[in-house]
Amino acid sequence: MIIRIRTVKYLLWLMSGGCAALAAIFAAVYLYLDPQIPDAETYRHYQLETPLRIYADKGELLAEFGNRRLIPIGLDEIPQYFKDALVYTEDKRFYEHGGIDWISLANDVVKLLFNPTVLTGASTITMQLPRNVADLSREQTFVRKFKEMLLALKIEQELSKDEILELYINVVPFGKRAYGLQAAAYTYYGKSAQQLNLPQLAMLAGIPKRPEAGNPINGPLWAEKRRNLVLRRMFDNQIIGERQYRAAIVAPITADIHHRDVDLHAPYPAEWVRRDLIERYGRDIYSGFVVHTTIDAEQQAAAQTAVKSHLKAYDRRHGYRGPDGRVRIPIGEESLDPYLKSFETRRPIGELEPGLVISTDEKTFTYYVLTAAKSLFLVKATDGLVHILIRIAAEGRHAALKKSSAQGISFV
Repeated sequence: MIIRIRTVKYLLWLMSGGCAALAAIFAAVYLYLDPQIPDAETYRHYQLETPLRIYADKGELLAEFGNRRLIPIGLDEIPQYFKDALVYTEDKRFYEHGGIDWISLANDVVKLLFNPTVLTGASTITMQLPRNVADLSREQTFVRKFKEMLLALKIEQELSKDEILELYINVVPFGKRAYGLQAAAYTYYGKSAQQLNLPQLAMLAGIPKRPEAGNPINGPLWAEKRRNLVLRRMFDNQIIGERQYRAAIVAPITADIHHRDVDLHAPYPAEWVRRDLIERYGRDIYSGFVVHTTIDAEQQAAAQTAVKSHLKAYDRRHGYRGPDGRVRIPIGEESLDPYLKSFETRRPIGELEPGLVISTDEKTFTYYVLTAAKSLFLVKATDGLVHILIRIAAEGRHAALKKSSAQGISFV
């Protein structure tokens, strides 16, 4: 009996010592990392990075600039099915914990003890928020986890659950440059989130786990399994009935890529406007700027068409496309006298005398020129100047003439 009491006391002492050690470690980590993380107040005033949109005078979209496709949506506009699907899939105790799900964290610690090579998640929605707002993804895993935990505790004190959920739904990546639910709805289905059905909303709710590899375009099989898991969680938590569940899990995948097309492709005026805005406001233009210009879309389209058509016509008339390979004057082994007779009527002007180009090399800008006196010049054109490199007496059947016989006479 005495031994059992001592054993129990020893175990209690050991557990108390372990808890105290963990508390001391946590306190030390907190004191070290706390100065390195931002204040939770920044999340209340976080500015969403939305594209710069430029419109013509009657509302025609001319261009959209930005690395992210993000369309803000209020919590009251988000379909209830999506909110339930996201919460029960990503963080089922979201409305119960204070930023850290200690139950899930304890389960993951136990799993880690049995398999140290596997580091599980235990990330709540609140903990994931800093990862999608601040650049913590490149840091070491344990350091990042501790920072996420500290930030989650601060955020929970500063923001309400609804505010946290709304911000998360607006910044979480869905792949294909889509950030936030509304942008994902337009990217994959070409319509707003309010117009999506249950299987489509469940599909989107499963994407944040693997936004690039697990979206329905890059990984349709994984995305379908993930969608069905989301639907199962909704069914198990009585969000949907059995009939809805069975119909949704066999629904075909209807996702596709839907890009927002511009109404008028006018890159020059759009870029001119963007540069002017950059000089005035800097990077703030990617925080939701919507610019309406005085550009008349119809006249702009007519002007662009006129410029393109006239440039093409001019190019057809005067454009140079390199040697076409057509032989204008074939030369054989016979004498060149018939061609040189045409020079007899032309008198030399000073030291200048007429000549016949019998061969050219377009790559080295080298030409063989034969004069009326049957003198062969090797001429090289460089920087607009012509230099006579070699003068060869062209009497008899020499190598240069044989070369020109094989190539023919290039038209210059």
